[in-house]
Amino acid sequence: MLSLVSWGVTSACPLNCPHCYRDSRTRPSPDELSLEECLKVVDEIAKVRPRLLILSGGEPLLRPDLDEIVRYASSRRLRVAVATSLAVATPQLIKRLVDAGLRLVAVSLDGARPETHDRFRGVPGLFKRVIEYIRVLVDLDVTVQVNFTLTRENIGEVHQAARLAEKLGAKFMHVLHFLPVGRGRENFKRLAVSVREALDVIFSLLEHEWNIVIKPTCIPQFWPLAKTSRPEIYQRLATVYAPGCIAGTRYVYISPRGDVQPCPYVDLVLGNLRSCSMEEVMRSNLVAKLTRRELEGSCGKCQYREICGGCRARAYELTNSVLGEDPECPLRESVERQPPC
Repeated sequence: MLSLVSWGVTSACPLNCPHCYRDSRTRPSPDELSLEECLKVVDEIAKVRPRLLILSGGEPLLRPDLDEIVRYASSRRLRVAVATSLAVATPQLIKRLVDAGLRLVAVSLDGARPETHDRFRGVPGLFKRVIEYIRVLVDLDVTVQVNFTLTRENIGEVHQAARLAEKLGAKFMHVLHFLPVGRGRENFKRLAVSVREALDVIFSLLEHEWNIVIKPTCIPQFWPLAKTSRPEIYQRLATVYAPGCIAGTRYVYISPRGDVQPCPYVDLVLGNLRSCSMEEVMRSNLVAKLTRRELEGSCGKCQYREICGGCRARAYELTNSVLGEDPECPLRESVERQPPC
């Protein structure tokens, strides 16, 4: 059962971030869904009743009819979020979106210092703008989630970024692992930290008490490690989030042209909403295999596959199979030594 749908409503973006999974460009793609098509997609999403609909991009704030999409989705009783860099935000646009029914905003914040965030995003002054608009959103009673993409350049600032997010009034902070997809392929060796390094940072963060919920993203190995070594952390987070990789099971992504994918980082089309329904997509054979965790290699043999499942994006990128093993999993050696399940 789907709990989360993210939808890139445009591929246009003013930034040139080194990790962008869409390799977004300045202009929208010529085959993006029209407003009329978008409203039909909202109807399809409403039929499967996800807990949350996230409108992303590119930069969704560049879509001139975004408020109409938000308003219609809200009228269909969907809880609507927007994932944005805030690079093109204005007070008037934010107010329009909130009036249309926007309830949550996921904001990219990739450093605790202006120079770190601005260098990563390629826009001088963007850090200051992000801080100002987080305050605006909090004052409007919008729930704010901070998205922090972990890299070699900002790994030393993650604790400070969490404190900053907490101080600003954000409710959630997702620490995202850098993946070799989209534009990230060409920058992966230069910027990515290992899964083990990412896990060490996550656990060090969770050693502290926070007034903000901190969650690892695209690091599903966190869940078995937490369950076996820090069960109190596991229980706390498992009450808020479904454990493990949820790509294609509890989560799907919709591209600007209507393609449904297991997640934004898996460039594999399950169906297109111009020609099929969301219900048909979710009944596909591949979705069934992902849901049943019919995985290959060490992921298929692992006793923790139900609460981990490996990163399906990393598996697809490095093995060319969305059901393949996660080659970067730090648990692989112990899995290979264990007897067959």
